[in-house]
Amino acid sequence: MELVHKQVFTALAVCTCLFVVASNFLYLLLLAEYRHLRAHTNAFMLHLAACDLALGLVGLIGLPLASAHQAGLLGDEACRAATFVLVQLQVMAVHSITWLSIGRFLEIRLSLTHTQVLTPARSGLALAAVWTYAALIAGLPFAGLGRYGYNANAGMCTPLFEDGGARASDSPYSGVRRSNGEGGGLPFVRQEGSGAYCSLALGGGVAAPIAVLCGMYAYVVHAACKQAKRGTFVCDEENCRYVPANRYLKCTVMLITAVATLLTCWLPHMTISFYISFTGKPAPWTAQAIASWMLSLPSALNPWANSLSQRKFRKAMTQRWKRWPCCARDSSGERAERDKGGHGEPSPQPSAGQHSLPTTVE
Repeated sequence: MELVHKQVFTALAVCTCLFVVASNFLYLLLLAEYRHLRAHTNAFMLHLAACDLALGLVGLIGLPLASAHQAGLLGDEACRAATFVLVQLQVMAVHSITWLSIGRFLEIRLSLTHTQVLTPARSGLALAAVWTYAALIAGLPFAGLGRYGYNANAGMCTPLFEDGGARASDSPYSGVRRSNGEGGGLPFVRQEGSGAYCSLALGGGVAAPIAVLCGMYAYVVHAACKQAKRGTFVCDEENCRYVPANRYLKCTVMLITAVATLLTCWLPHMTISFYISFTGKPAPWTAQAIASWMLSLPSALNPWANSLSQRKFRKAMTQRWKRWPCCARDSSGERAERDKGGHGEPSPQPSAGQHSLPTTVE
């Protein structure tokens, strides 16, 4: 039964990774083909989509790689390298959402001058800092804090907070502590230094940005409610126009949805990781599998929550869908049917001096 459950979780992870790749590839494809959509994006949204797309590909590659490592076809170096890339992409995705939210916060608070505050040059510096910080966080196990390896509960190579498949005397790492496992079998072994790794990687790389977002969004709600009551004017080189109140309320709803998704998907994994690291007790493999799978959900939801749900993107998706070979034939047939008026004869066209009048159905 346990084997069947693991196969179900593996199939679910593969389907989620495929959806992640398809969603983010669609977003990038629409930006590449429709120039008018580029005005509704920025460097942080592009960087987030690229990170999410890479996360989906790493997930699809990581599952067979982990199976090959478990079968002895690949060494520990390949598993650690794949985990390093995975952790770096996850940290970059979380921080990209943070900077994207900061941009939206500035758009609400500084509606007239937000483009002067977060310039393209400053955005590039922020992304460079995100890359550097993510590389440092992902490189902690190579400095002696934490460990990367195959996680049988998640079915892929991940950071290890426990080593239930090796005895303390067989572990190549010094300072491991033995605890009694549940259900018999090999004893549970907790890696020393995993608490420090949790504090730095999960605390500084994930929990701190989420806490900043929660505090910032609480202020955003307060500011948006005040702006919604009085409104504001946005001016360009030619004229000024009044911005309605619902613009701020819609923006606030998007921000709250983003932080709620991030908090919901990361909280189970952080709770289990801190529990294992600081208590030295194993967690049920089902809980670890579900928590690991939930980490891929933000990558699947980000493009839809940020862009693809907007009207202009939906219209572009409809136009792009009609250009696929399977739909182009139907569209051409419908166009020819409309030209014939539905009766096999071309519909009469009004002359230059005539005007078509609407028909009234009694």
